[in-house]
Amino acid sequence: MPPLHITEDDNLKKLSNLNKSPGSDSVHPRVLYEVRFEICTPLKHIMELSMSTGDVPLYWRSAIVTALYKKDSRTDVSNYRL
Repeated sequence: MPPLHITEDDNLKKLSNLNKSPGSDSVHPRVLYEVRFEICTPLKHIMELSMSTGDVPLYWRSAIVTALYKKDSRTDVSNYRL
């Protein structure tokens, strides 16, 4: 895998455009949005360390996935997307 370059600007963009609901860590996105300037640099270092050691934190391995309804019949599985 080629080296991944993570910048503070990348983190700020992601933290500024979070979803409206909390993730598996139960931290509300509004909290992350409010402290985005303070956490973007430490988050960059954590990500770089994770990539350089090949060790992914446990909480980064889980996600809450919800199928979203698109159209037509709600009983047809093909009318949902992940």
